[in-house]
Formats: sequence, structure tokens, C-alpha cells
Amino acid sequence: MQKIFITLIIMPIFIYASYNPFFTDLQAPKPAEAEVKVIIQKPKPEIKRTDIKITYFGFIESNKGKFALVKINGKNIVLKQKDSVYIGEKVVKVLTLSSNYIVLKDGHNSPQTIYFSSKTPEYNNQKRNNNVQ
Repeated sequence: MQKIFITLIIMPIFIYASYNPFFTDLQAPKPAEAEVKVIIQKPKPEIKRTDIKITYFGFIESNKGKFALVKINGKNIVLKQKDSVYIGEKVVKVLTLSSNYIVLKDGHNSPQTIYFSSKTPEYNNQKRNNNVQ
């Protein structure tokens, strides 16, 4: 009889105690080991300034705006302020237009100022040749 009593009364108490958090020893979860990751960054290509060959022909200022006639990479173009121009495959914006300089900005770089002079290399060669004779 005692065996039945122990089995029916005491065993359920032990089973209840094993599931009850007040009777069990809580163990803290072990921290997971940090995984070592190697990150290899792809080298970024260097950003180069757009190579622009410009020949300046003239400048006109009117009540409709400022215009400059230039030759860019072999094509005659009329530029006006805040205009966009394709040079090669890049889009270049004209920020400022004046009688002696143009400020251009391509998508990657800071503004690029191009100054114009009436004294071209051909003019300088003629002047040197005249001084020799």
C-alpha cells in the first residue's frame, strides 16, 4: 500500500516540481561565439576630370540671356547659362557664363573654370616670328 501511496502522491509532486520554475535551477544561456568575418571591399575606380577641348569664338549678352559660341571636341555649340551639354558620354552643366570664362560641372567633380584668352599659341608664334625678322 505504501508503494501505491508513494507512486500516486509523491511522484506527481516531483514531476510538478521539475516543471515549476521555482523548483528548478535556471541557467543563463551561453553567449554565442562571435563569428569572424573578413570583408574585402572592391577598390573604387578613380574619378578623373572630364577632358574637355574648347575653342572659344564669341560671347553675346542680351535681354534673353548670355550666350557663347564654342567648339567642343570638334562640334560648334551655342552655350547659355544653366545649360546641359553632352561631352563624350558625360553630362556637363554650365554654371556660369561670362565673356572670358565658363564654369562647368560634371557629375563627379567640383566646378571647373575654363578661362579664355585672345592670345592663342598661333598668335604667340606669329609674334615671335615677327620679332626675329
